Amino acid sequence: MPKKILILGGGVGGVVAAKRIAERVRGRADVEITLINDTDYYLLPPLLVNIALGDIEPKQAQLPLSLLERRGVKIVRAKVTKIDPDNRVVETDQGKFNYDYLLASLGVENDFVSYNLGVGYHNYTLDGALKLREALRSFTGGKVVIVAPEPIYRCGVYPFEFACQLDTLFRKRGIRDRTSITLLYPFNKPVEPLGPEASRISEEIAAKKRCRMRRWH
Repeated sequence: MPKKILILGGGVGGVVAAKRIAERVRGRADVEITLINDTDYYLLPPLLVNIALGDIEPKQAQLPLSLLERRGVKIVRAKVTKIDPDNRVVETDQGKFNYDYLLASLGVENDFVSYNLGVGYHNYTLDGALKLREALRSFTGGKVVIVAPEPIYRCGVYPFEFACQLDTLFRKRGIRDRTSITLLYPFNKPVEPLGPEASRISEEIAAKKRCRMRRWH
């Protein structure tokens, strides 16, 4: 019986692991690799901002997981409901899967409720990016506030970068003069973990683009 390697999650961790393991066991009949994910595609997270800004469509940020089948990885579209390590079984809405080795890379669930912001948008997920895109398309001017969550978040410079991207978008649409952009960050200085030089450059660019920046707590 072949050894069963079960990988949960089709994000960066799961896809890279499946690819690397498949490369190492290529040609061996005693190893079976299965990847379980709740979608049939891999989403490129850095492109969520491009979806939100309307630069690309969601399909352009997705790669079919079926590409891994060429490397001998079996792909199962299912939602994981329970992991039973004592019996080496994973339960899903499509049935149970036994394993000899398990790699769980199911990602995180973001807690937006705790911020208690009322109405707001994000682009941490595909659904969030699409909602933000619709909000930006109907935006005709006013106050825009970007809230950077407490450390650690995915990319240290991203909130500042997004403020600059919104500045460019609003200028192209001719609504920048009637729009204010404020970035609230959780540090003493913007992008502080990246060093004093990065903070200085960020402050200079923000001043040129008329983006306000201040600490939020």
